[in-house]
Amino acid sequence: MTDDMSSATKTLALLSHFSADRPEIGLSQLCRIAGRDKATTYRHLQALETAGFVEQNPTTKHYRLGPAVLQLAQVREATVPRKLGAQLPLSQLADVTGETAHVSVVSGSTLYALASCRIASSRHTGDHRHHNISTPCDGIRPLRAGFWP
Repeated sequence: MTDDMSSATKTLALLSHFSADRPEIGLSQLCRIAGRDKATTYRHLQALETAGFVEQNPTTKHYRLGPAVLQLAQVREATVPRKLGAQLPLSQLADVTGETAHVSVVSGSTLYALASCRIASSRHTGDHRHHNISTPCDGIRPLRAGFWP
């Protein structure tokens, strides 16, 4: 994170620390991960909680993604249906290569996992763990041109 990032950017950036491997994060842990002080992180979490982007587990007091994230994901997929469009070619690629196939979306310099298909069943696995991978995009070459129609 740079010092010139806006407060809104810093607040929203906290959401990127949640994952399938880390679905809930305590305040102190999030401070360490994000490299921020406790007061600022707490203030940002409160803003995210008010908007429904995070919620606090009443038992553990840890934060987790809130229902607003799901709603935005549904709107995104309904208006820009990348996942649905990738399922058939992904399955075909797995069948042809005999390998597990993955589809990711590049946004800026971040690679977001979209879907995967395992060779065992050659079916789309919507529950596959997704990881955001920050990477320079210079070395990424899409396979779409070589496989998709």
